[in-house]
Amino acid sequence: MKKADLSHVKALTIDVFGTCVDWRSCIEKALEEAIDVSPAPDYAALAHKWRQGYKEAMQHYASQEESIDPYPNLDDLHRQLLDNLLDKDPEFSHLSTTVDDSTRIKLTQAWHHLTPWQDTNPGLASLSNELGLVTSTLSNGNMRLLVDMKKFAQLPFDIILSSELFGTFKTNSKVYQGAARLLGLPPHSICMVATHLHDLKAAKANGFITAFIPRPKEDKQVLDDEDFQYVDVVADNFVHLAEIFRK
Repeated sequence: MKKADLSHVKALTIDVFGTCVDWRSCIEKALEEAIDVSPAPDYAALAHKWRQGYKEAMQHYASQEESIDPYPNLDDLHRQLLDNLLDKDPEFSHLSTTVDDSTRIKLTQAWHHLTPWQDTNPGLASLSNELGLVTSTLSNGNMRLLVDMKKFAQLPFDIILSSELFGTFKTNSKVYQGAARLLGLPPHSICMVATHLHDLKAAKANGFITAFIPRPKEDKQVLDDEDFQYVDVVADNFVHLAEIFRK
């Protein structure tokens, strides 16, 4: 892997779900606390299917060339996906009458209150405060969700950017181009940080520098040679990423 020139990077756009916060453990815990039945369902499988439905919806919306109108509210989408699982999925439909409306609302709101990985906040603080880089979210989460999560998890971002601002979702090019425009920087001066390779591939195609942080059960833990066509930096975590930029 050729060492990337990071000297011209002025800002970081950073994915949130999985990259900054451990959504999987948090949602599994929320499901376990909210659906206290015997025999217990497979909470990990339920969380995974819920997230998988979200990912499939994002891929569908991102593939549309025109701006999405009306733009889907992520809370509504999460609720719809949860209802589909609890009411129609053969593995979980036996829970349909057990999980009432108020519980489903509470579970949907759990996506606003996810805890960060241990390295996230100190690493982000170093990147911003010590190294002077602008740190911004670039997430498919809507603005209100990201603000709630920033406050709950005390994420030290300088800026909140959401795909909602651009009328589509990652990995549509409009998101990356729009982020560069709002940051007032050329794409080659921005580093996209994510644990999802499809996000980095799209960012690279739009001229960004890219940094990969592996997280448990999110994407590959070890990259193949072909991945380095669109991955410029590999960091163990955000603290390590700050060390790389410091050198």
